[in-house]
Amino acid sequence: MKNKFYYYFIIFFALFVIIQSITGTLMFFSKIGYKPSQWMEYYYGSEEMLKYFPQEPDRFKEPLTFSGRLKVLYSHTLAYGVLIFALSHLIRSLNLNYMNKNKIEAIIILFFVVAILEISIDIFLTLINQFKLFFLYIRFIIFIIFIFFMIFHSFLLIYLSYKQLKEKEDELSYLQS
Repeated sequence: MKNKFYYYFIIFFALFVIIQSITGTLMFFSKIGYKPSQWMEYYYGSEEMLKYFPQEPDRFKEPLTFSGRLKVLYSHTLAYGVLIFALSHLIRSLNLNYMNKNKIEAIIILFFVVAILEISIDIFLTLINQFKLFFLYIRFIIFIIFIFFMIFHSFLLIYLSYKQLKEKEDELSYLQS
């Protein structure tokens, strides 16, 4: 029988993931920018950006290298994997009879697929020479979907923990009466 503290701990963990997702998103956009021209400049350098957006100022940025992206993605891959595994494991273990298990598993699998796309498209962007702007849009759409899934799974975890806490309280009140 699990202690009530366990469920509170899970709720705080989920809240931490939500806060981290929001601050990570803000840091991401403050580093890369909010406009397609800034995305182009971040990934491909100022020279390439000026080909697509000649009206933008030249900030003399160098393009990202493949090895530079690998260094960043190495840590992100580990962090994403551990975090998604923890969220998925907790959701599956707390979902006793509240939601359809097949739907939960489909959502979890979709989350893993989006995370893999989020990581792999970053490397892909450094390798392509055609349709750069199109793939930049795809990259940012995938990023937004990834953040949505992170926050969605966290809220789902809060919901399932709350349901478990409610059951514990109902069980205690029944035993006391």
